[in-house]
Amino acid sequence: MLITSSGTEKPIVFEPREVLAQVLERLGRKGIFPVVAFELEFYLFDRQLRDGLPQFPRDQLTDDADDQPNMHIERLSRFSPVLDDMVETARAQGIDATVITAELGPGQFEINFGHLDDGLRAADWAALFCRSTRGVALKHNHRASFMAKPYLQHPGSGMHVHVSLYDEAGTNLLAANDQQALRHAVAGCLELLPHCMPIFAPNHNAMRRLSGTVNVATRASWGFEDRDACLRVPESDAKNLRIEHRLAGADANPYLVLAAILVGLEQGLEVGREPIASLNEDRGSGIDFPLEMLEAVRSMQNNVQLREGLGAEFVDVYCENKRQDHLAFLQDISAREYRWYL
Repeated sequence: MLITSSGTEKPIVFEPREVLAQVLERLGRKGIFPVVAFELEFYLFDRQLRDGLPQFPRDQLTDDADDQPNMHIERLSRFSPVLDDMVETARAQGIDATVITAELGPGQFEINFGHLDDGLRAADWAALFCRSTRGVALKHNHRASFMAKPYLQHPGSGMHVHVSLYDEAGTNLLAANDQQALRHAVAGCLELLPHCMPIFAPNHNAMRRLSGTVNVATRASWGFEDRDACLRVPESDAKNLRIEHRLAGADANPYLVLAAILVGLEQGLEVGREPIASLNEDRGSGIDFPLEMLEAVRSMQNNVQLREGLGAEFVDVYCENKRQDHLAFLQDISAREYRWYL
């Protein structure tokens, strides 16, 4: 909060949690009430780095590195002490941490959280879990990271967000008119997505994740039960009809990710346009989005809908921060540059 000259408290409009709060308040005035659930992928590493680089986590009983196949039952049991502690620590904070599953990468796992009708609290859960999990991992002689692309040769880590929209009576708005509202919401989200890339991929490493690896979309797309799409519509009944947004990296800010998704859904419902063809209809369907940071920043800063939906002051402050991050990133000369040009 900002204390004004008159001594009264005033929200800081570019603080991420306040940005989401303003979006949720505006939706509430329109009679739209989201129900949200986050899923986060993350990696465990050995606590000791080697030449500054992460190493596969090791089973403390056998000292073996984690190289077992995806979904192998032993991948969970071998690391159950640290994973169980992560879940218990999360629950001690009031977080409804439900399921941890083994993912494709060595030492990669995914945590699911329960659905909430409080979007701020749902984002709080994601933020709190990221913070506590790092400490728990160190206690077990591991490192935990939500870095979007820690290994070039292995899958990156994503933040998946499930969103349903309801009215005051509890009716699922996305199911209205034989799911026509769902199609409108998808269209709005896809149209805004290319302008939200500095939020969904907030750093150079997060951009690396968007390189065509498994289960990561390279264009703004949608589909029913299609994990290659940015927007997946899971199979469900009318009451639980929802959209799963799958593009953001695990190290993105959960408050801003959810705010950007909701602005897209909001505009889609208001404009009422049909979306592009789903991947179920056309595997080549999609809208290009920027994969270079400065291009992404320009696209975000100049988008009228995003400036209105998230606040012009926030957009300007955020984009300037991303520019400065980019300049700072360029200040280091890599070993490759010396090999190539020295």
